[in-house]
Amino acid sequence: MVHDDYLRCSAYQNQPVHPLEAGFVSFYNESQDRYYFALLDTNRLVLLRSEAYETEKSRENGVQAVIKNRPLPERYVIKKEEGFYYLILRAGNRKEIARSCELETEAQAKSLMEKLLDVDFDRMVFRGDVEAAVTTGAADAKMEQMDYATSLETKVAAPERTFTAEYNTVHIEFNDLETGKAYPALEHYYGHATLHDEHGRTGFAVFSGADGMHYFVVYNTDGSIYQRSAGFATAELRDGALAALRNHITHADRYRVVEAEGKFAVALVDEENRELSRSGLYDTFTEAFSKTPASHQMPGSGNVY
Repeated sequence: MVHDDYLRCSAYQNQPVHPLEAGFVSFYNESQDRYYFALLDTNRLVLLRSEAYETEKSRENGVQAVIKNRPLPERYVIKKEEGFYYLILRAGNRKEIARSCELETEAQAKSLMEKLLDVDFDRMVFRGDVEAAVTTGAADAKMEQMDYATSLETKVAAPERTFTAEYNTVHIEFNDLETGKAYPALEHYYGHATLHDEHGRTGFAVFSGADGMHYFVVYNTDGSIYQRSAGFATAELRDGALAALRNHITHADRYRVVEAEGKFAVALVDEENRELSRSGLYDTFTEAFSKTPASHQMPGSGNVY
């Protein structure tokens, strides 16, 4: 590893599946002229991401280092840098191997570490197309998969996703004329570590944007976005709104289809009809309505509440 540089988390998600190791993606970034990998969960959200490697071989050594050190509690350290917390995985020589996305609290970092150390961790990672090829006694299949990896084009992608390598400012998708709320582009909501509660991992995530505002997002089980918030001036206001959303999200009568700049979105409101969050934009009213519980269809491919 030659550069202490990480890409934004969204840049690691929509990438080729690692040909042999379940849960990993590996790729070459043209603009940086470097190689990277990441470990993803079943929702394709980034658990750990790598820095830049000069060669494929050195990157693969990094993947193996994560596999070797991931189950060892003493290999983790939590650091706070520039207002964010990071869970960092280190090798036996204390050299950093990989780190998490930006986390707002130390508690989130500890929760992520517990997940990475879970005895059932292998069941929590994304498997993609690699699972079918890597079977008991399938050494030949592994070799074929390695040859195939040189031209692998299979992407870890969900419908409606687009990614940009870097976002240094918050790009606004639209400003709602009725509420005055500004909603950033969907790219800003991807790649954030999900929260845990007394029942385990949820589909909710909280984060701070480059604009200094605080946001929450609700992911579908396929990693796409179900609902997203506008920005809040403080984390406390954001957390209060998220708590309200959790009280209403399972009630079909709390959803409204609203128009925004010639397109349509699904808004979730409270008992006083105040908007709590919105979906992405859809081209037609019918398409947006089909994402609501009232349509008798599961939103996306199912939700994690």
